[in-house]
Amino acid sequence: MKRRWLCIVVTMLCCLLAVATSASAEVQQPGKAGWLSTLSFSDKLALASLSVAAVSIIVAALAAFFAWYQARVLRFSLQVQSLLAVEQQFQDPERRETRHLAARQLLNKRPESEVDDVLDFLDTLGLLVRRKALDPEMVWHTFFYWIYGYWHAAQDVIIRERHQNSNVWADLAGLYDKVFAIENKQGVPRQEDIQDFLEYEVEQFRAEEE
Repeated sequence: MKRRWLCIVVTMLCCLLAVATSASAEVQQPGKAGWLSTLSFSDKLALASLSVAAVSIIVAALAAFFAWYQARVLRFSLQVQSLLAVEQQFQDPERRETRHLAARQLLNKRPESEVDDVLDFLDTLGLLVRRKALDPEMVWHTFFYWIYGYWHAAQDVIIRERHQNSNVWADLAGLYDKVFAIENKQGVPRQEDIQDFLEYEVEQFRAEEE
C-alpha cells in the first residue's frame, strides 16, 4: 500500500514537471504554438508558477516521508537491540539464580528479597515499554511466560505492597495488562498452572548447575 502511494506521488511529480517545463517554454517563446497556446501570457506565467510551487510541495513531502521512514527503521533497530540486551541480562547466570531462589521461596510461601528482585526487573521492563523504548509485542513474544508466571505466583506480595503504595510495581501491572491483551488477541493458550511454572524455574537452574 505504501509502495502504491509512493508510485502515485512520483507520477504526479513527473506530470507537474512536464506541465511546468511546457509552460515555461511557452512563456519564453510566446509565438510558438502548443497545447497552452489558447491561454494568455499571464495565465501561462501563473500556471508555470503554480506548477513549480506544487512540485516544491511534493518534493518537500517526499523528503519528510523518507525522513519519517528512516527514523522508524532506526527506532525499530534500537528496540531490537534493547530487547536483546534485556533478554541477555534476564538469562545471565546471576539473574537465573535469583529466579531460582525466588521461585523456591514462592513455592514454600516464604517470599524474600529475591522475589522483589525479579518483580523489580519485570517492573523495569514495563517502564521501558511505557516509555516506548521497547515494543509491547516484542516483549510479549519474549517475556510473556515469565510476566504471567511471576505476576500470578507473587500475587500475595504484589497486593500487599501495592495496598501500602500503589506506585510499587505499577509499570509491571501496566505491562501485564498489555501483554495479556496481546496474548488474548493472538489466541495463544495462556499458561494456567503456576505450580508447574515455579517448579520448572527451580529445576531448570538445578539442571544447569549439574
